[in-house]
Amino acid sequence: MVAALLMVAGVALSLLPGGGEPGEVTAPVRVHDERPSIAVLPLDNLSPDADDAYFADGMQEEITSKLSTLSALRVISRSSVMQYREERPPSPEISEDLGIEFPVEGSARLSRDQVRLIARLMFVQMQV
Repeated sequence: MVAALLMVAGVALSLLPGGGEPGEVTAPVRVHDERPSIAVLPLDNLSPDADDAYFADGMQEEITSKLSTLSALRVISRSSVMQYREERPPSPEISEDLGIEFPVEGSARLSRDQVRLIARLMFVQMQV
């Protein structure tokens, strides 16, 4: 049974585009998916203590995790958006890079016993 599964996987992989010469760089394959696409961008850390950046990262991860439970949405993984932590281009550019319609931007602030979380759902018209 395992051998049969490996054969099926091998055939499926050979049919995918990008099976060029070893070391050849190919363009990423975009899967067409009719569901609305969303990505939670790294949240800005507005806490007075810079060491609280873990809090903003944790909130981003939690929001992404909760959204990914909704089957009606295509949610981009946290690891795919971390490239925008330090330098963030405009939302339309990020949307084009990630192939999404709805970037979520925001900030997190942890101060003593108070938490402030701001999230903004943006809409970017995709070019067809």
